[in-house]
Amino acid sequence: MFFFQGMQEVDQRVFLQCRSGPALSEGGRLRVAASSLLNTSGRVSQRQRSWRPFLNHFGRVLIFLVSLAPFWSQAAEMKDPQAVALINHVFVSTEDAVRSVRAMGLELKSKGDHRALFPLIYALTIESAEKKLADHEFRNPRWTTTLIINYANLYRRTILQELSGHRAATPKAWQFEFNFAAPMPDATGVTASQSLAWSPDFDAVYGINVHIARDLIEALFITPTDFSDENVHQDYLLITAALANVMPQIWSLFSSFSDVHYSLSNISQAVMMNWIGELRIQAWSRASQASHSSIEQKRSLLNQVDTEVAFRSRVYGTMLPLMPIFN
Repeated sequence: MFFFQGMQEVDQRVFLQCRSGPALSEGGRLRVAASSLLNTSGRVSQRQRSWRPFLNHFGRVLIFLVSLAPFWSQAAEMKDPQAVALINHVFVSTEDAVRSVRAMGLELKSKGDHRALFPLIYALTIESAEKKLADHEFRNPRWTTTLIINYANLYRRTILQELSGHRAATPKAWQFEFNFAAPMPDATGVTASQSLAWSPDFDAVYGINVHIARDLIEALFITPTDFSDENVHQDYLLITAALANVMPQIWSLFSSFSDVHYSLSNISQAVMMNWIGELRIQAWSRASQASHSSIEQKRSLLNQVDTEVAFRSRVYGTMLPLMPIFN
């Protein structure tokens, strides 16, 4: 068994969709705008100072409302039987995971489906660890391989549900990502066009955030892990280090998804890697602390983390790599 069946509870609530609102409704941009409003510099008059408590309060309320505001309809759930066929089996090796995830991503990309971006990025990250396995750089290659395969199968479970038209069965934070990335159908159910609000910046950040902050904890739960074993811990850190080797390739993917040159809103590769490293450290810490908990307690933790991740995505948007990692 590669993962807990039914680990996350199905949540029927409707979440904020960047796709259906103007740019101003994007949490990250609103937060930046509010911050610039509340952090003006230079000399101010007494009258201006008198407004600051109100502006501070208004800014906080605005951010809070943006983080919670529902839209009245979710993005349509677009099925893709061809893409489903490419991942409709449990991954049994890292090679299988790379091949299947990449093939699925390329199938989606061939149709102009933005949901292709994250799997193509993810295939590169699995491949980076696979190369170090081939070079015998891990101290406990059996544990490392098991973790990578289990982790990939968690993503396979989620994207399989999404591409089969069962978005409501996916974790809440993944629903937020899919509502943003998925194509909009025309009246016949055929893809008409992607959301004008979509950008590879947001898509990549949302996907990376949920897959590490939530899914990696679950992967560590279902992979027999001795958190006190220094060899295991060093192997975990080596997987993180391997990701740096493919960051240039990940960056080049963005340009193939848009006519506009994107660089994650000018966030440097070093900042992105630092954020990913911090997310992975946090995932290890939370999984370690809960390692002796019951199945029910672990399920509860994952639901809590899922809610936290969705909330942060709504509030911070593409600025997530610049935000602190919360417990």
